[in-house]
Amino acid sequence: MRRWFYTGSMHRALIFLCGVLVSCGGTVQTNQSAPAGTDAGGADVVAEAIAASGRGGGGAGGSSGSVSDASHPADTIVLDPSTIQFFGLPINSMRAAVSGWDPVLHACATITWDYSNNGMYMGAHCDDFKAGFPYVNVTMNTDGPYGTWEYTGNVELDAAKGCVDFKQFGPASVDWVDVVAQVHGPVFTGTVVASNLALLSPKPTVFGIRYVTDVPEDVYVQSSNDLGLPTWVHVTQQGSKVELFDRCDIPKCGEPSGVCGASQHQVVDITSGTYQGQVYLMWDGRQRKLDAANHCMYAEPAGSGTYEAQFCLGWSIGQSTIGTDVLNPQCYSVTFSYPADRVVYEINNGG
Repeated sequence: MRRWFYTGSMHRALIFLCGVLVSCGGTVQTNQSAPAGTDAGGADVVAEAIAASGRGGGGAGGSSGSVSDASHPADTIVLDPSTIQFFGLPINSMRAAVSGWDPVLHACATITWDYSNNGMYMGAHCDDFKAGFPYVNVTMNTDGPYGTWEYTGNVELDAAKGCVDFKQFGPASVDWVDVVAQVHGPVFTGTVVASNLALLSPKPTVFGIRYVTDVPEDVYVQSSNDLGLPTWVHVTQQGSKVELFDRCDIPKCGEPSGVCGASQHQVVDITSGTYQGQVYLMWDGRQRKLDAANHCMYAEPAGSGTYEAQFCLGWSIGQSTIGTDVLNPQCYSVTFSYPADRVVYEINNGG
C-alpha cells in the first residue's frame, strides 16, 4: 500500500493509493529485490479528513502561533520566537542546536541534535527523535545569556515531536524549528516548546517520504547532485518546473556572483537496512525564477493553487568519480494544494 497526505492551512487529508504492482531495476548494492508498490496514476483514491493541528504550520501541534502568552502553565517553557537562535557546535561531531528564552518563566532552554553520533543525515528531520537526538538543557530563573551549548543535557528527554532544520546544512535547508519536547529532571520537569514559525513568511512546506517494509532493506534517495541540491523531490505547476532552491551556478539578483564547483553526488539511505525510515526537506515557500536580461535568479512567494510533487527513490546505488547515485529510481506523482504544511508520500510494504 502506498499513501500520501498533505496538510493545508485549514485541513489535513489522507489519500490512500491502492493499485497495480510496479517493479524496480538495478542490482548494485541492494539487499532485496524491489518491493511491490502502487502506481499513483491508476490507483483508486479514498480521502479521509482529519482535524487541523491548530498551529497552522508545523508538526508540533497544540499551540497557537503566539508563544509569549503569559497564561501558559508553569510546567511549560515556551521560547519566544524572537529570541530563538540557530547554531552549530564547535566539537568533534556534527551537532546543531536551537536556543531561546521564555519571558514568562524567565527560563532558557537549548535543544541540541547530535547528528553524527546518532547516524542521522544532515538535513531536515520530523518526528524521528529519540534519546540523544535531541538532548535538552534548561536554566531556570535567568534572563540570559542563552545560546550556550553542552555535550549532554541536564534533563532527560521523554519524548519529542515536530520538525527541525538548519540553514548551515546547505541550499536545501532553512532555519526552522517547530518542536515540543517532554523532559524530566531536578532542574525542570515538563514541556519545552520551540517554534519560530510565527516569524516565517511565507510559511515553509515539508516534503517527505516515509517507508515501511516487512523485510529489512536499504532504500535510497538522491540527496545531492552536481549543484549540491536534492533531486528526490520535484515540483511543477501546470507542467512548469518550480525551482525550489537557490542555485550556485547562477547568482542571486542583487548579490555578488559566485561560481560553484561540481558537488559530490550523495544519497541518503532512508531505512539503513531496517524495517522503516523517512527523509524530509523544507521548502521556504519561494520559487526561484530567471531574470534572463541580467542572468540572475530572483525569489518570490509561490502563489496559491494546485501543484504536483514527484517523489523519487530506489533500491540500488552505484559509485563513480563524482560520488554515489541512486540507480533506476522509481518516481511517484501526487497533486496538492498550496499553501500546505506537509506533503508526505508513504510507502507501506508491510504485507
